Amino acid sequence: MGHVMRMMYLAEEFLKLGISTAFYGSYDSSIAALIKERGHQVFSAQAEDNLDVFNLVDLLSPMAVIFDVRDNTAPSILERLRCIGIKTMTYDDISERCFVADLAIFHPIPQVKKLLEREFKGEVVIGPEWVLVDSGLVIRRSAFKKQSSASKIFLSLGGADPLQLTLRLAVEISREGFEVVVGLGRANSNYGHIQAELNKLGIQVTDDHFSEILKSEIAVVAFGTIAWEVATLKRPSILICATEDHFESAETLVNHGVSVRHLSDSQIVKKVLQDLDSYSEGQLKFSNHFPSDGLAAKRLAKKLLGL
Repeated sequence: MGHVMRMMYLAEEFLKLGISTAFYGSYDSSIAALIKERGHQVFSAQAEDNLDVFNLVDLLSPMAVIFDVRDNTAPSILERLRCIGIKTMTYDDISERCFVADLAIFHPIPQVKKLLEREFKGEVVIGPEWVLVDSGLVIRRSAFKKQSSASKIFLSLGGADPLQLTLRLAVEISREGFEVVVGLGRANSNYGHIQAELNKLGIQVTDDHFSEILKSEIAVVAFGTIAWEVATLKRPSILICATEDHFESAETLVNHGVSVRHLSDSQIVKKVLQDLDSYSEGQLKFSNHFPSDGLAAKRLAKKLLGL
């Protein structure tokens, strides 16, 4: 879901510039509906639909194809697109695809250092200024005025929460005496059940993630797009990493002093509660100086269009 959201942030900037966009992927019905609601076309990559990238190129005649995938899409596809004059871009992709793209955009993560030892066919761009977040974040951050000094915890474990930790964590954080607000992902397969259980317990569920992040003292979030958004909003975070790769990538936020990180395991709830206790007691301290201006989507759209 995070990959879809960040590409929608970029697509919305294209729309502002008068450029239409189309999404191609294996989306479930709720995600496809969300993309369409935002004014973008959606094409299915399901095998039964018998539609591939080159069918879409023939249909749409795009000026560029952007790859933000974690699958077995072959680098040769990007090379074929380049040969027929279509610009290709990879985003946050450390696979072989990045070496043949016209433009390879990377988050400032440790894994990129090793990649730079190899030769790229196109331009390489790395840095926090290229981390895609909602372009409205900076406006919200600037306009926000905190109304209360009460300690509030924002909890969001991504659009789908594949580890299904949301309900358990929310309940345990609440039992510790913290006020917790949950940003429940629409792609969560147990959305209805979790929402109902949280409502029974009087735990707030919100769709307005950014406002609640700003109202919070600290966020507990899955590493992904939401982690970068929390940092851009200048709130500290406890990051839950579903994979070793996520744990390594989260090092950037830890090194900036804006986060602590944990690899999800059987003790993850205990670790999060210990961090929250340490934070509330003043033993765990954070910086709020992550160098993101929140304008990566605007910057990248203009770069792709040569503006």
